Amino acid sequence: MKLYDNLQESIKELNTSAQNLMLGINALDNVLKGIEPGSVVVIEGRADNGRAEMFNTLICNIAIKQSRPSLILNISTLESEFYNRLFSALTNTDIDIVRKSPADIWAKHSDKLQKTNCDIEFLRFAPIKDIAACIREYAAAGVEIVFIDLFQAIDDDGDNRYCISERCSKLLYSLAKEYKITIILTSNIYPTEERIGGIREKQPSLADLAPFGQLDEFSDVVISLFVPEIYNIKEDLQGNDLTDLATVSIIKNTLNQKLTSVCLYYDAQHFKMEGTQLWNA
Repeated sequence: MKLYDNLQESIKELNTSAQNLMLGINALDNVLKGIEPGSVVVIEGRADNGRAEMFNTLICNIAIKQSRPSLILNISTLESEFYNRLFSALTNTDIDIVRKSPADIWAKHSDKLQKTNCDIEFLRFAPIKDIAACIREYAAAGVEIVFIDLFQAIDDDGDNRYCISERCSKLLYSLAKEYKITIILTSNIYPTEERIGGIREKQPSLADLAPFGQLDEFSDVVISLFVPEIYNIKEDLQGNDLTDLATVSIIKNTLNQKLTSVCLYYDAQHFKMEGTQLWNA
């Protein structure tokens, strides 16, 4: 009986592991060991520090390459620009070329996008009640992952921005738990005075999310993004070249408490991070 019980427990663990979400970035997946259903993952960073690139990369890896049933809620970007960025990453085509001839790129690759389990809704600056209703509808239909870009673009009635953010962060967290879906959202960080110092002092921290309605509390995993080159930091503390690299750090992890920092290639021309297998142009 003991052998049978152990076998059943092993099968249960394998089935649970199969449901977990892999980000498709080996350095991060090796630490996280898969995102459990019902988790909220926050990608934080300052403007021009790789949020759009990481968002695109995760969409490519999860919704398209892995074909996981996904909903993309675009609430901060014009529809045309969203597709420009997505197809730039998918086809490895310079973003400026895509913007000049979007019809050609769309005609060549749209059929591949339509064959995925990915749904896209454009709700620019929509109130949280509309976003929540959309999430509930798709979750009931079998969607497993919801992408939201950008948290600060969610609108709602309230006395101040903090109250709005707190209400939004709590609701998204409760929706993830209720429907056992994974919510991946990007967030700006609090626009404090620029930190003085080197790479350690300038990297985003978990506390940078606190002013946004305790988003740091209502999340299971927080990944921070930082592009040192933007701040004229050319080398890390060990003297390694940081040109065209982004520092990607897991700074909160309730799944197994393991944290890490890695450098990924920051490709602003194609709106992606290195380490993905995308379509050939």
